[in-house]
Amino acid sequence: MPAPDVCHAMGCDAADGQCKAVAANDGASCVAADKCTVGATCSAGVCNGKPKDCSALDSGPLSPACLVGACDPASGQCAAVAAKDGTPCNAQTDYCSAQSCAAGKCGGGVAVVTCQGGDKCCPVGCSPQNDGDCGMQIAGGGWHTCLRLGDDTAKCWGWGQYGQLGNSSNASSVQPVTVADPSAVQLVAAGDTQSCAVIAGGTARCWGSNFAGELGNGTFKDSNAPVTVMGIDSATAISSGNSVSCAVLGDHTVACWGANWDAQLGPNGANGGNQNTPVLIAGVSDAVAVCAGGEFACALIKAGTVNCWGGNYLGQLGTGAFFPDIIATPNTVKNLSGAVSLACGASHACAVLSDGTAKCWGYNVWGQLGDGTFVSKPSAVQVSTLTSVKSIAAAAYHSCALLADGTARCWGENSWGELGDGSNAQKSSVPVSVAGLSGAVAIAAGGFHTCALLGGGIRCWGYNNYGQLGDGTTTSASVPVAVKGW
Repeated sequence: MPAPDVCHAMGCDAADGQCKAVAANDGASCVAADKCTVGATCSAGVCNGKPKDCSALDSGPLSPACLVGACDPASGQCAAVAAKDGTPCNAQTDYCSAQSCAAGKCGGGVAVVTCQGGDKCCPVGCSPQNDGDCGMQIAGGGWHTCLRLGDDTAKCWGWGQYGQLGNSSNASSVQPVTVADPSAVQLVAAGDTQSCAVIAGGTARCWGSNFAGELGNGTFKDSNAPVTVMGIDSATAISSGNSVSCAVLGDHTVACWGANWDAQLGPNGANGGNQNTPVLIAGVSDAVAVCAGGEFACALIKAGTVNCWGGNYLGQLGTGAFFPDIIATPNTVKNLSGAVSLACGASHACAVLSDGTAKCWGYNVWGQLGDGTFVSKPSAVQVSTLTSVKSIAAAAYHSCALLADGTARCWGENSWGELGDGSNAQKSSVPVSVAGLSGAVAIAAGGFHTCALLGGGIRCWGYNNYGQLGDGTTTSASVPVAVKGW
């Protein structure tokens, strides 16, 4: 690894210069420039295993946590983190993130979420879509894609007619372009024709189409550069769907803004009218994640359940019935418990469970529920053959899962190659392997395309009419292709 080696949590193997898969406080060899695990320092070529000076750890997107500080053994407090933090921690076992850490849990007033493979305490809390790579995060929109970079900036590519690429232009782009203005970007979200971001400190900005108020800035005017969402100052998660966007707030409530024709704004929506400022979703508390779909939205609750509201004509609310076809009050998805992450498609939704399996519900004509049938289901059903799932993504009519071994599987519509298996099959009701993909750490699905973050690159596949694959062309691909620049 590049000098100086930084073995935040694993120790440095002097033989190959790589971080070891064991704790460094066992006497691991290192060089003087190395920084050993929390509770250990490098002295005389050996990690001494004693908590002397552990406050100098570098920040960076290293698993298993995004460290910006360390545990000060003298005080038992996190050092070099936000001043509001000071959560007690254990110098030998805890990781201190940007929001502090206590017994493996995120603190500092942000959401506490247990992710697959252990807690990842990223700057705005533990986010499943960041699992394994806190420095980058990817989001798929209708016909565009957005990326959060490790330097806290953002890029987008694909369809740009409504300004959804955010680069002060309404032109489409077949390769990544830099989003204007926002720095300190913590999370990005991509909807059908709009995009949003959480900014450090908890504010939110959106850009693109605004005909239903989905930018949340109090107007109905489109913007090809980011505008500030009114009244949001503690966002910990964000999602954009079909002309609606939603955010989880610091008190674990949820607010949404934009389209409300199917009660996507919940009980507080103004008689079905669209809203250009955020509306609190009555009946949702203890939320840790949110997803905005076609004409509905869902929230992941801390206890592992999921609440959904909005359009229900295809069973996408998971109530166990297809009627009423519109439900403003959040309902708990049936046959679902132990959920740890969540994704919404056009008219279906999926969740990863704590045992590494997955369930989906809603529209299924294309097999997007993955249960081996093409029959829509108004309650959660098991995705066939899937185990060791780390995260999940849902698009218009297909779904994809990232597995613990760094591979991915997709199911549902495949008219444009969005399943990535290299075939011309129109659809699949069971998961198929994405061809040639390995080392993936995150996955995202757009309208009819899919993208994955790798340890050192980005790959996309599927429909590419506007350049949403980012490979410099408008040629669709049934297998992963490299995004230009990665």
